[in-house]
Amino acid sequence: MSTRVRIIITTITVPVVFILISLASPQLAGLGNSSALIPPLALMIIEMFLMAWVVNFKLKGERLFSVLMFPALSLAILVGFIDILILSYEKTLDKLTIILLAAAIIAALTYILTASMNILNLAAIRNVPLGQAGRAAHYVLTMIFSYLTFVLLVSFEAGLAIKLALTFAFIFTYTFAALWTIGLQYSQRVVSSLGISFLLVFVFFILSIWPLQTFFFALFMTFLYYMCLGVALELREIIRNWIWYEYLAIFVVMILILLTTASWGINGTII
Repeated sequence: MSTRVRIIITTITVPVVFILISLASPQLAGLGNSSALIPPLALMIIEMFLMAWVVNFKLKGERLFSVLMFPALSLAILVGFIDILILSYEKTLDKLTIILLAAAIIAALTYILTASMNILNLAAIRNVPLGQAGRAAHYVLTMIFSYLTFVLLVSFEAGLAIKLALTFAFIFTYTFAALWTIGLQYSQRVVSSLGISFLLVFVFFILSIWPLQTFFFALFMTFLYYMCLGVALELREIIRNWIWYEYLAIFVVMILILLTTASWGINGTII
């Protein structure tokens, strides 16, 4: 069986499982609050197994973490975000219609995630023509799913300590996987991932007491992560001046977001 066929089977299997679990949600509701974790965790485990199957289980060392965790964790985040949307629109739209639309989105992203990681896995072994395209796709996907992650973390009904721990886990996983794609030494990846993770946890803690709407909170954190990860990915090269200008412009936008969107009660915004 060719790799393309395996990817197609994976693309079909994951959304089908999502549909079945979503239709069974009334029966799962009897499990209490933990029932909300079943769809993301189930899809995460299935994607990890299928991703390993796509690459013929030829994974060892840190590739077991980098190749399997990124697509699996991303799908879990996507399903968690979709669950929020289903709860938001189930009173105005037919639930089956929402589930089918969500399944189509999951199918498309499953294909992109699985195909990209397959390319990057090959690129880690030998030079392949699509290696650069796979790295570019990985970076874009990292930014998209990091934004969804921050939205989920802000919306998650849990204590601040749990949110900070989850923030650290998500950012470390994404950063380590992103730095793996450019072939940095293991020690550099670990140090850079830890540094970025601790920085974003600290900023998340500060923003948790700043009266920001979820959209702007997640946008601010994503902008910051974009800058940090961008610098980390340029470690092997000289960072060009125009990149610093770009980051300066982003930083100004971030400050404006903080000053113009946060409402401090009767005092309103700062500016």
